[in-house]
Amino acid sequence: MSLLALVLATAPFANAAPESNDMRVALRGAAESWADASIAAVYRGGALASGAAIVAPVYGPLSFDIEFMYRRLEDDREKQLLELLPASVLVELDLGEQDGAYGFVAAGPSFVTFREGYPTPKGREVITGSRGLFEVRGGVRIDLGLMQPSLTGTGSPIKAVELELYGGRRIQRASVSGFNFSAWRAGMGVALVL
Repeated sequence: MSLLALVLATAPFANAAPESNDMRVALRGAAESWADASIAAVYRGGALASGAAIVAPVYGPLSFDIEFMYRRLEDDREKQLLELLPASVLVELDLGEQDGAYGFVAAGPSFVTFREGYPTPKGREVITGSRGLFEVRGGVRIDLGLMQPSLTGTGSPIKAVELELYGGRRIQRASVSGFNFSAWRAGMGVALVL
């Protein structure tokens, strides 16, 4: 309900942003700092993850930002392994363009699927699961000026190459037992505008 309120509250401002039918395909990397002290004690308090995203236009300045990332953490001393697959489906609001830079804000559900393996006296134990979170994000996309429009109209399907910079926060309900994947995030990526 709060996401709908955010979209409705920004509706008058949304007219300032141009309508875009451009789809973006991005390769991203993000540094995450987790809130869970038990993850930090065994592995570390944060890590870099890599992944891909599609930003698909919905209506006017609104888009869906669908992101998948992967991270593998190992503790060689204890022979433990933690694999993380964070995924987000965010509604993004384009804040408009100024001097080749496009600001945006986004919010929506995020999910972290995990698999942890560790040795026990009876062999190897594996725990799997997932956590639902809520994510907010803000950032900027900068057109790198690498693509020139074709004079004949038969050029590359890639309209632009953009550098993405963003910061965000994933929030997990405190009442959920087990791992807490709440995290501060800082990301960077390269997006192809199609």
